[in-house]
Parts: sequence; structure tokens; C-alpha cells
Amino acid sequence: MNIAKVQQQLLQQRMGIQCEQLETTGPATQRAATAVSTKPSSSSSSSSNLPTDDDIAAHREKYAKWFQMLRFGIAREVVELAMQREHIDPAELDGPHHVVVLNTTANTNVATAKVQDSNHHSTLVVAPLPPKKLIRKRLHWQPKVNLVPTSAPCIWKSSPDTVQISKESAKLMDALFEKPVVEQPANQREISDSKLRKTTRFIALIESKKAQNVAITLARVPLSFPALVKELVNMNPSVLSSAQLQSLLDMWPDQNEWKAIREYTGDITRLGTVSPTASIRLLVYCAVDISFLSFQQAEQFFVHAGQVPRFRDKVTCLIFKQEFPARVFELREAATLLIRGTNQVCSSAALQRMFQYILKSGNLLNIRASSTDAASTNVHGFGLSSLAKLAQTKAFVGGITFAQYLVQCIERDCPDAVHFPKEIHLIASCSKVSIPSLLAEKESLDAGWKALVLEAQIGLEGAELDVLESSILQHFAYEVETELLAAQLHLDQLLESKARFVEYFHEHDAQEELDVLLSYLAQFTEEFALEHKRRQETTQLIADAIASTNGGKRQSAAQTHAPTSCA
Repeated sequence: MNIAKVQQQLLQQRMGIQCEQLETTGPATQRAATAVSTKPSSSSSSSSNLPTDDDIAAHREKYAKWFQMLRFGIAREVVELAMQREHIDPAELDGPHHVVVLNTTANTNVATAKVQDSNHHSTLVVAPLPPKKLIRKRLHWQPKVNLVPTSAPCIWKSSPDTVQISKESAKLMDALFEKPVVEQPANQREISDSKLRKTTRFIALIESKKAQNVAITLARVPLSFPALVKELVNMNPSVLSSAQLQSLLDMWPDQNEWKAIREYTGDITRLGTVSPTASIRLLVYCAVDISFLSFQQAEQFFVHAGQVPRFRDKVTCLIFKQEFPARVFELREAATLLIRGTNQVCSSAALQRMFQYILKSGNLLNIRASSTDAASTNVHGFGLSSLAKLAQTKAFVGGITFAQYLVQCIERDCPDAVHFPKEIHLIASCSKVSIPSLLAEKESLDAGWKALVLEAQIGLEGAELDVLESSILQHFAYEVETELLAAQLHLDQLLESKARFVEYFHEHDAQEELDVLLSYLAQFTEEFALEHKRRQETTQLIADAIASTNGGKRQSAAQTHAPTSCA
């Protein structure tokens, strides 16, 4: 039985051939078509070309990944775009279809097509061979077009016949860096275009990259936009983290975008700028059921947010509410650490003995090195920045530094000063805390508290809902004020400790801040403790060696004086 005319037309459309093309071909083509039409088919009816249940099940299993994306609610255009990126024909979403194999001949520009159905019966048709489109990689380099002639040797100077590319290398290059362009069949393009025309077009009011970042930020929020805006206005800190809220503020629409959002009077469901590429990125980002992502549009969120007066100020207050407990705690802890550290330094007797020993040793060294009067050379103290000079002053003999000399001598002359690092163990941590940064943080917290009070006062003059919001803000502002008063007490004590430290070391003329002065002392303390430990280990090794040598001598002496037994 011959192939039905309808099936021939469908096959021609899938191959991109119009029905008139076969009718207007040459005599050779007509003869081939006549031969095909008169050849009996092994199928009993035209229905044998339809896919069987087994073919449909195998096709579903092979492309289960893409059918699952459709079931999740992802738009078909997005799925087709992802399939094209993996070089898969989007027509596979329509079910199993016939496979067309083209066999070209060397003497004609006519292709013979073999159509295979699910029962492995075949029928031959004739179609013209479409031109093959290729895409080729490019090497992006910095070309040197015009070389300046010179008599000096040049790497580019060579005979044209010096280097040749063989045919095998050229073929390998074509195989590696060239590939055919996969084009969508004409009928599938028509179907896709019709579906795109039927798809609802979104209206973009915000810059696309900004809108996509907002959509990613809101991707994991399982709330509608009105509910989300309400939770944010009610100062609920568990809906979005402070980092997510700050990301929203960073991507906030500018004046022109806000004007476009406020003037929009159309259907709100048509607002959005999330493209198919962004939907795929959101799918990878969430790794969960994202059937709701098609509605997560930045414009829709900002439309609902724009209906709330001073919404951005409220979000700023919410960020402050989330971050305030941790920030004020860190402020108090840092101030307390500095207070304890400076008190340790100013009350350490061992450190005072150590500084006095350094002063006397330095005066002795400078007096004998100077030819002037001893009274004019003798000093009554030194700055903390001078502690770094102790490790930079080296002896003429042995190459040891003045700091190493102090470690050797202080154990003999002033042993009670050796353990001063244990009395000021907080000095290293204190040297990493800056008082100006603490004061700046306190000013920032004060500014946040003032913004809370201002927002609460403005809300009291508004509607009933604003009054409820203002009561929440007022209660939180009272708590913030109490915490800030306690933090101010810590800062006042810290400034008093700083003044005591400066007075204790006579650093009134120092330009450095307290953390820098403490870093000088912390570095000297660390170097002294390390050198003292190294010296103790060396002394212990020498003592063990001497003890071992003396023990060996006593043992050999005992063996020498032992009485010999008579046979």
C-alpha cells in the first residue's frame, strides 16, 4: 500500500520542504518519486507508522528530566532553551517521531530519505539536499600586521616554505574546531513562534540585572508579596535576614524607575523582567520545587512595597533591629576588654621592674658610649615605641641583640621580673581593638536609634495601622536607648582607663592611638617570652648533657675501683 498523502506532507514539512518543491523538480526527481510511490510497503495500513506504547514509554524515560521540569511548572520556552544548550531537539517534548536519514549521492544534488517507523518498516522518499551550515572557532590573539623592517634577527623572519601544515593536520583542525549548526525544523519554529505569541509578555519597569538580583533574593520566601510586605512593616526579623534586606536596599529602584512603577495602571500580573535564562539560574539556586518562581517578579514586589509610605525607612529600621543586639554586645565586650587590659598593664609589678631594668641598662650603655657628661646622657624614661629598638641593636660579638642580652641578664639580676608576660596576658587581644572605631560604632548606633524615634513619631500622626507600627517601634526604641546608655558607661570607663595608661607611661606627646601603643608592648612581650622559653630549653639541654657526662664518669670510676675476684 502506498504512503498516504497526508503522511508525505508531514514528512516534507518536518524536513523543511514545501509541497510544491516535489512537484516542480526535474525529470530524475519525478522518476524517483514515481518509483517510491509504486513500491509496495510491508505495512498493512498507514496506521503502522504511528508510535506504539513501548515507543512512548521509552521516549518518556529517555527525556524524563525535561518532562519533569514541565510538571514543575517551568515555562516550555525555558525548557526548550535548556534543551538547545545541550544540543537536544525541543521537538522531543511532543513525543516520539520518525527518524529521517539522508543519503547523498556524488553525482546529483538530490538526497534520498529513509523513514523508519516503530515496526522497523521503511519507505523511501526523495528530497533536495539542504545546504550544510558550519560554525568555526576563532583564535583571538593580538595580530602584528605591519612589521617594521629591520636588519636585526626577528622571530617572524622566515621563508614561506619553512613551516607547512599537512592535510592531516588541517582535517584534524576541521574536526576539532568546526561543527554544524543545529537548526530547528521549520514546522517546529512555526509552532514555537505561535506559542510565544500566545504566551503572556511581561512588562519591564526595572533594569533587568537589578530585577533578577531581587528575584534571587526573594526566591526562597514562601509568601505572597502583600504578606511579605506586611511582615516587613510589622518588624518581623525572621522573614528575611539582614543581608537579604540590605541586598534589597542596594537594588532599590531609582527615581525614574519608581516613577514608572507608580504610574503603571495595567495588570499587575504582567509586570516582570525575569527572563528564561534567569529562571534557569533560579532553578539551580533554589534546588527545590520552584513552581512559584514565574510569579516572583521584582516589579510586582515593588508595586506592593510602594503602597506603604516610607517603606524603605521601615526596612532600614528592621535591619537595625536585627543587627542591634549583636552590635551593642560586641561594643560592650570590646570596651570591657580594653579596660581590663589597661588595668593589667598599669598594675603589674613585674612589668614595672622590667621597664626599670631596661632603663638602667640603656643608660649604662649610652653613658659609656658617649664622651659627654653622664648627667646629660642619663634619661628618666623612654617611649613605648622604643621597645622595637631593643631587637634592632646588635652586639659586635656573637651577633646577639640587646633584647637577648636583657633576657640573659634579668634572670640573674632581677628574677622576679621575668614572669611579667603572665601578668599582662590580655595585651595581645587589646592591641587589636581601636578606640576610634568603637566611638564610631557608638555614633552609628545612636543614629539608628534616632531614626527609630523619628519613624515612630511620624507614624503616630498617620492612620490607625501606622499607630500600631509606631507602638512597636517605640517599644523597641526604648530598649535601644537603655542598651545605649549602658554602652556609654562602658565607653566612659574606657576613656578613663586610657587617660590612666597615658599618664602611667608619660605618653602625653604621643601621636599614636592606644591600640598602637599597646601593639608596641604586645610585640615586646611576645618576643621576650619566646626568647626566654628558648633560653630555658637550651639551659635544660646543657644541664642534661652535663648530668649524663658526670654519671658516665662516676660509673667508670666505680668499675675501676671494684675488687677483682680470685680464681
